[in-house]
Amino acid sequence: MNKYFTLKDRARFMKKLSFLLESGIPFLQSLHFVEEREEKKKIKEYLKGVTKRIHSGIPVHKSFNVAPFLLDKQSLSIIESGEATGNLSKNCLRLSSDLAKRLENRNRLINVLMYPTCVALLALLLIVFLLLFVFPKILPLITSGGQTLPLSTRLLISISDNMKEKGVAGAIIVIALVLSVVIVLKRRPLIKKRVQFVVLAIPFVSRMVMLTKSRFFVRLLSLFLESGYTLSESLYYAERLEKNLAYKEAFNIILKKVKSGERFSRLLGHYPKLFPKETGQFVALGEESGNLSKTLFHLSIIFDEELLNNEKRMFTLLEPCIMLFLGSVVGFIALSLISPIYRLTSSLSQSTP
Repeated sequence: MNKYFTLKDRARFMKKLSFLLESGIPFLQSLHFVEEREEKKKIKEYLKGVTKRIHSGIPVHKSFNVAPFLLDKQSLSIIESGEATGNLSKNCLRLSSDLAKRLENRNRLINVLMYPTCVALLALLLIVFLLLFVFPKILPLITSGGQTLPLSTRLLISISDNMKEKGVAGAIIVIALVLSVVIVLKRRPLIKKRVQFVVLAIPFVSRMVMLTKSRFFVRLLSLFLESGYTLSESLYYAERLEKNLAYKEAFNIILKKVKSGERFSRLLGHYPKLFPKETGQFVALGEESGNLSKTLFHLSIIFDEELLNNEKRMFTLLEPCIMLFLGSVVGFIALSLISPIYRLTSSLSQSTP
């Protein structure tokens, strides 16, 4: 059984629930209404359990905190803050909007990546087919003349032979290496942290990571501050929910220094590789105006727009790069096949009286 329901299921559930709450229907009644009309059996059974736990006196966020989880840790924290401050309905509306945005971003990414991924997979299958089935049948014709083969053809023969003899073993080794790397990164936080810092040093990729993480950070702080939490409490939740160790460490240090009285905006300036330059500037404006939550929310919209523009630019460049690479590979194979055949036909024509 999956640990979580899908993001689509979560977004759909919160959309229905928030619509009823916005209409003024009490939370428990709204939840029961959604549960009765749920078509998916697994979600229906899950919501029945949630309703029973709430009726027995268990808090809402703890009632949802049962596997398979319909809400992730971030969503549960927003529900918890709503219960603590008496803004449960309001927080559910914000959570619905946030999940809808996350679903929209994921679907957009999938749609953009679908075409180049399909092209790359088809080209890869074509290359494997040529090397394993077509090339071995042409090989006797190429080598029949006893001529010295071009370097590209010899290299292609070597690749084809290795694929036939060691292809399965090579695939197993690659899969084992990938699994080993995943396990090491999961169990060795220090190595994982160093890898994440390396990623943050890669041009363009670092900007994408920075925008994604900063958008999540400022939007989350905005939600908690608007729910009535202090800045220190909001930073505590942000640190607890963050998975990237570089950001987690930064949030922890910022939280300690904010508690000791240092300005939040000034502290953000100490991490130019983690937060865009404008983050500290906007936070300073929010601190001066006394409306930090709204400033952070508007900042998250700015990051959304910049991230969208960067994604469009990246995928616009990605498609021709993939086509160029695949064209080069297919061209290399074609040249390796045609070149010796051309030499063979030329030598035969010369030897014919």
